[in-house]
Amino acid sequence: MNKKHFIIGTLILAISVLIAYLTLVVKWEKVELEVGLSQAAKEEPLLAAKLLLEKHNISFTRLKSADSILQNNKITLNHNTSLMIDEAALLEHPQLEAAILEWVASGGHLIYVLSPQRSALNIDINTSLLDVLELAVQNNEDLYNPPYYILSKPQANTQLKEQQQTLSLYQPFTYSFSRCSGKSHYLIKNKVVVDKSKSKDDIVTENANADFDENIILICDTNYQQGFITFLPSIYALSTQSLKHLDHGAFLLWLVGKNDHLYYLPSFKTSNWLIKLWQWSWLAILLIVVAMIASIWYLAIRFGSAVTPINENKSLFKDHIRAMGNFLYAYHDQQLKKALLLDLEQAIANRNSHYKKMSNHEKAQVLSQLTGKDISTIKQLLTQDIPKQAHARIQYIQLFKALRKAL
Repeated sequence: MNKKHFIIGTLILAISVLIAYLTLVVKWEKVELEVGLSQAAKEEPLLAAKLLLEKHNISFTRLKSADSILQNNKITLNHNTSLMIDEAALLEHPQLEAAILEWVASGGHLIYVLSPQRSALNIDINTSLLDVLELAVQNNEDLYNPPYYILSKPQANTQLKEQQQTLSLYQPFTYSFSRCSGKSHYLIKNKVVVDKSKSKDDIVTENANADFDENIILICDTNYQQGFITFLPSIYALSTQSLKHLDHGAFLLWLVGKNDHLYYLPSFKTSNWLIKLWQWSWLAILLIVVAMIASIWYLAIRFGSAVTPINENKSLFKDHIRAMGNFLYAYHDQQLKKALLLDLEQAIANRNSHYKKMSNHEKAQVLSQLTGKDISTIKQLLTQDIPKQAHARIQYIQLFKALRKAL
């Protein structure tokens, strides 16, 4: 048998045996590893909620403006839909408040989410929807419950009991409600303990009879004429980083109920002056940045480069020549004059070999013919001593340079 064929056959057999061993003997285990949110999830904080709703044949639409659902100061949505709105959006669209109340009164479902900026934006003063329902909002900064990241599992701070179902929820809040005329869901005084022996898809609580603080209402579900409104302290429980925890997924489905579409109108209102300027005119921000860059560039050019270029590095020979020139310029007028005249003679020697023997008048005539300069000016240069004044001295040397360059 050919040696080459034998080696190839042996390799194929070894690889086949290895594959059979890995397939039949080695026990493979599928591991799910969370490495963080995808780019799509970062751009859409409610992406997980959208996917969950679509799985249950419920549509989700994130509105860019109230104009898409508002026509002739009336909400165009039908009563088989739910509208979730950040209360700060009411400041951006003042005409929306009365239209929402009219829509809810005729049978609509509104999910009203408190804004974390309500104090900075003076929402209590600028909106009256809560006053119509006689619902009060209280500041609970001393009891602030922060949001958790996707890998952190929070403990429930409220429970939602509907018929035979009890949902454990974590609602981070800075503000809470009081005087809810409908059904209230309160803050749990003692943290609910989650049974870790259960799977994450079947989370139940051991402490079903939790002790509630009836002074702090986290969720208020109330009727308003033919419709109803659900008030939430934040949207965190429905966000992508929180929906997998506790019973937040079931809470989202309870929130929408039998409706087939959920609309969400976020707020772009902010107290940050830089973001406000960007929203007002991004071009203004761009012009400011370009102006700053241009100013830095101008100052760098005006006051010199930060690093000395290679061709300007110091050398002893250049320093020596420069020092000699400065010395001759300042103290040895005759030597400087002689050096200037010698430079002219060397430049014209190839064109007129008798130039050295000529008189100053004849030299001036020759130079005038060759360069086109005025003969009287040239004669004055050849005969006059170097001026003592700095400005006149510079002009004198520049005339010599002009003659030399013209030859």
